[in-house]
Amino acid sequence: MRYGRPLTPEPDESTGTFNGRLEDEVGRLWVEHDEGWWASMHSPGRRRAPRGPDASEWRRKWESTSPTPPSSRHHRIWRR
Repeated sequence: MRYGRPLTPEPDESTGTFNGRLEDEVGRLWVEHDEGWWASMHSPGRRRAPRGPDASEWRRKWESTSPTPPSSRHHRIWRR
């Protein structure tokens, strides 16, 4: 789990602008996870939060609600 700095909307900031700042910060945390803190602070061009497929909104929602296939491995906590 990663924690970034707290974000608060500015008094005259629009929702779209705030969402852009939020997306940039989530992308920075993603780069920090993959490449480390230093790279995340010095690579603003790579700070893009992961997104779903390039499709219309209804198709992304439809795909995200599809059931996941059952796992091929069976995990048991207690042995028999």
